[in-house]
Amino acid sequence: MPDALNLVSNSRFTEGQRRPQDWRWIAQDPSCTYQRLPSKNGDPAGMQITVNGTMPRSGRPDGARLVWSQRVRAAGGQFYRIEAIFTLGGAPDQEVVSTAGIVLSVQPLKGRVPVGERLETPAAAAVDGTLRAFFRTPAGANGLDLRVGIRGPLPAVVVREVLVLPVLELELCSHPAAVPSPSYACAPPRVVKTIGLCGEVDEDRPLVRALRTRFGRQAVRVLNADALRKGPSRSAAQTGCDAILIQGTPPPPLRSMAALQTLAKDHLVVIGLSGLARVARGAVEVRTIRQKDDLLCATVYEANFITRGFALRDCFPFAWSGLNGADPRVFVHNQIRPTKAFAAFCRKHGFTVLLRSETDADASSDRPLSLFAGTPAGGLLVLDLEPIDTAPSTLNEPSIVLHLLLNALGADSTALGQYAVPAWTHREFWEQLLDVEQRFDSYGAAFEDLAAPYRPDMRPRLHVGRPTKTLGLPVVERPVILIRTGLSGSDTDGVYGVMNWIKALLRPAPYACPYAAALFSRFRLTWQTLCADWPRDVGWLRPEAEPATPGRLDPDRIAMVIDITNANTQTLRVAMPGASVLRRRAAIGLPALWNAVFAGRYFGRLPAAGQPLADQRHYAWQYDRLLPEVVTDDSPFDTAFHRSALASGAELVRLETPSSPADFECNSILRTDRVATLVELLIGLHGGMLVTNRRVSDLTLRLPEGLVSPRDALQILRATPDLARVDARAAAVRAAGQIALRPGEALCSFRPV
Repeated sequence: MPDALNLVSNSRFTEGQRRPQDWRWIAQDPSCTYQRLPSKNGDPAGMQITVNGTMPRSGRPDGARLVWSQRVRAAGGQFYRIEAIFTLGGAPDQEVVSTAGIVLSVQPLKGRVPVGERLETPAAAAVDGTLRAFFRTPAGANGLDLRVGIRGPLPAVVVREVLVLPVLELELCSHPAAVPSPSYACAPPRVVKTIGLCGEVDEDRPLVRALRTRFGRQAVRVLNADALRKGPSRSAAQTGCDAILIQGTPPPPLRSMAALQTLAKDHLVVIGLSGLARVARGAVEVRTIRQKDDLLCATVYEANFITRGFALRDCFPFAWSGLNGADPRVFVHNQIRPTKAFAAFCRKHGFTVLLRSETDADASSDRPLSLFAGTPAGGLLVLDLEPIDTAPSTLNEPSIVLHLLLNALGADSTALGQYAVPAWTHREFWEQLLDVEQRFDSYGAAFEDLAAPYRPDMRPRLHVGRPTKTLGLPVVERPVILIRTGLSGSDTDGVYGVMNWIKALLRPAPYACPYAAALFSRFRLTWQTLCADWPRDVGWLRPEAEPATPGRLDPDRIAMVIDITNANTQTLRVAMPGASVLRRRAAIGLPALWNAVFAGRYFGRLPAAGQPLADQRHYAWQYDRLLPEVVTDDSPFDTAFHRSALASGAELVRLETPSSPADFECNSILRTDRVATLVELLIGLHGGMLVTNRRVSDLTLRLPEGLVSPRDALQILRATPDLARVDARAAAVRAAGQIALRPGEALCSFRPV
């Protein structure tokens, strides 16, 4: 790819004698120095920034630190991908505080006059990494003040290259108003417990390390050609594996479609596109696409157990870079040419297309990337797994492709989570809410301050649940549960997590929420969508905005207030005031319920417990093991509204979820599920709904002692009319202290009003 695509001059700091040409050095401390590193094998090594003392804190409102600065030409209303490829100096185990690392910042300009606000990325720390963010210039802008440098007490940073690349608008997109089928409606044909690897196996691949961490080292083994020579006629029990992953060229016993299909009768077989081309005898032509100016993406075209957590037409990163010595700046993926021979091949072997390509060129978009042909006890999945092996940027792209693979292997990985790319503007978010209102009208759901025409000052609120009316009697006002999201300029998790929960709550048959009718018979629900300015970030930290007032809400009518915000710490904090009655119930029940429905489900590239989110040296393939920490804290509720609501008997809760704006998209399924599950459990602990099983298998739940009182009326609810209540099983729960909930069932304990 030509370097002319990059708008940054002297992007590798190689030109210039005493200092790099076209760059301006902004230093606030004489102990901070720089030096150009010598080339390695002809490749420029980059510019090293060294700090020989304590990094001073900048009081400047634009967030500038010790940086290199350059003015880059830009067009108004254009999307750009902005990157810094870097290495963090110092010892690998040296402590890095959560706010320390390399940062990028951009200020759009019109001439030399700033237009709009300056944005800065969260600090990123890694041994080798790519700091990646996306930016859309405002209308009328013709340039960017680009800065790259360090913030916080770091020993040294080597900046190897800085890129500003124009990209298409449709690069990452999702359909947050869409409602995918629940996980329990998409049961996999096989739940994989053991995996065999064959073909061109490299045991040092990140994919192999991830699988051995997830399934256990003994459960993932390499199969040689001799072990497979009789393989196609063998059963899964005889091969000792539930799934066979074929890397590169298939071994000789599996170099025919007949052999693969025989093996797939009782195995899940995963093979790459180039491997399929070897056995398809000319029916499958594979083309390799390379791009530098745009991320290569995949679009979801089939809804099944493999694509759980996605809506149809969702578009997510699907490419690899830097493998086998390739240029780390260039994205690569394989596509299948949609020929007549390929269409006939799919019909003959029963393949459906799961994923299609999304690129910056029409000629290479909408091409098959993944195929699947199911069998009663397995199936044949065609999917390149190289994206899992690539070095991630701060967006954490390999995690979302691993999510697809774990879905295929039958892992129970999502319940209320959904892939989400936040809207670019407040208007686009308003349009998403309008779509939600048009799709869901059950239980009197209606938005306030949402009607056309659009106004920038709109702060839509969703109200669910009509006042209860009885014939000839006055209206009975039910108390309100108020959920507030978007408390600051980067609270994306709460906004889309609550949207997911409400969609599940209001969804129609055949997968209606089992407890919705019971909940709305006791409470009404209000969701204040944005309490501050729109938190769109795409890798940038937004300036903090003043939260909006709750509006026309009577504190005397509020039963519960849940505030949701992000925090740059590796903790999941549930804060309640000292006067809370719910706090004791949450301390007893929340850990047990969380362990039953959420803990241990997610596996991805995540930070180690207690480590800073920015320090990627401590990231590894592992389970998400965060547990909600219930604490007593009065400080978040020291406002007139909170004090009034507390005085009238309302329960106050503040959820603080760990997050970094950089990685929301590629970890959005995890992060929205985390918020939605917490909201559901807390409302249940307050109002009587304990837990819902959204898994594909039964959920065995042991009730914590003291959680259910003698006056609680236990019920098991289902959304389907054939089994509205299972009173006999519910009665047995109290005696046994545990229950096995079937998929789609909810256990409730409603106390008398």
